Amino acid sequence: MRSALLAALALGVSACGPSISTDRDPSVPIPTGSTYSWGAPGPRELPGERDPAVNNELVHTRIRQAVEREMDAKGFRLVNSGGTFQVHYHIGLEPKTSTVVNRVPGNRYARPFIRCGAGRCWNVWRWSYWGPPEVYVREDQYFEGSLLIDLTQSSTGRLAWRGIGRERVDEPQVSEDDIGKTVKEIVDKIPVPM
Repeated sequence: MRSALLAALALGVSACGPSISTDRDPSVPIPTGSTYSWGAPGPRELPGERDPAVNNELVHTRIRQAVEREMDAKGFRLVNSGGTFQVHYHIGLEPKTSTVVNRVPGNRYARPFIRCGAGRCWNVWRWSYWGPPEVYVREDQYFEGSLLIDLTQSSTGRLAWRGIGRERVDEPQVSEDDIGKTVKEIVDKIPVPM
């Protein structure tokens, strides 16, 4: 029973997925069947981009493969050079801290009683000599992973579309499945006419 509950909890947590935000320049058309090539990434734009957990050849290869797979599924065609668009990306892993507040009843023997007055009744908790609830505050350490994908028009150098995915990561390791899911969710947001 306990293992089934833990498995369901793990599925629920992994189903949350990354937070995706996009930006689009409507004056740059993105027609279906456009070609693209890999462009040189611009200046570093994400915090934690130099972290060795994400700045290594294995992670970069996985990202490129995932982007190519999803762009192909979206109807774009990869060419060696001179595509209608240039694609480049940035990835970063930044340590973060959040504050967690837990309230715990101070007295497990506190008991409710009913108080009535002015034509109505309500429950009231009466504390014994142990006092009111206790509040525990702790800091939660985690990492935030970010992946930014840009689609730039080759002829003008104008940014046509940008997608950014951010997600909480409890361990500073990036798996192939995580990269694939995040890239899919970002690239799915590219607005191409049907």
